[in-house]
Amino acid sequence: PGATVERILQRLHKNNWCCGANVIIVCVGINNLLSGDSAAMLTAKLLHLHSTLAQTWPSAKVYFMRLLPVHPSVAMVNKSLKSSNINTMFLDKCVTKNNQPLPEFFRDNIHPNALGLKKMAWKIFHSLKFEL
Repeated sequence: PGATVERILQRLHKNNWCCGANVIIVCVGINNLLSGDSAAMLTAKLLHLHSTLAQTWPSAKVYFMRLLPVHPSVAMVNKSLKSSNINTMFLDKCVTKNNQPLPEFFRDNIHPNALGLKKMAWKIFHSLKFEL
């Protein structure tokens, strides 16, 4: 099993990641859905994670990457995140078409491969160039 919101929170309390960071980018959630969390439950967990990060590193700007469309509940989670008061990056469109993962950018239809990560990193860089 991959990273979940709970694992990220545990790691935050064990390690002082992000120390001195200006920007924090979070990409987590699919594994929660695959483990049985509902869209509402995952949204609540993500909002809690956002709150924890914002309180722990108040000078950093926290972004959540919109979840890739690999689970039926993703659309509801993304909609909830978009309507909340947090910064969301919409990277999914650079590696998907018609809301489906493009095979050349994924190793397993869930996790981006090296080319997919490179394309997403390029979009992140251009999205943040005025923040850095």
